[in-house]
Amino acid sequence: MSKDVCFREKVLSRFWAKVKIIENSCWKWQGCIISGGYGQFWDGKHLIYAHRYAFEITNGAVPSD
Repeated sequence: MSKDVCFREKVLSRFWAKVKIIENSCWKWQGCIISGGYGQFWDGKHLIYAHRYAFEITNGAVPSD
């Protein structure tokens, strides 16, 4: 397994460890929450909003529009 694949798997594992799926299928962020109530996550290179990271790993890049 390449270093990149191993690194990505570790990052994904850290992310999902901070997500709690509750009864109504909502994903509740259990990690760092900044002012304004937004979850934040370190993806190994950047701080990113948790909701954006969740979107990108499940749907691909966030559309520019």
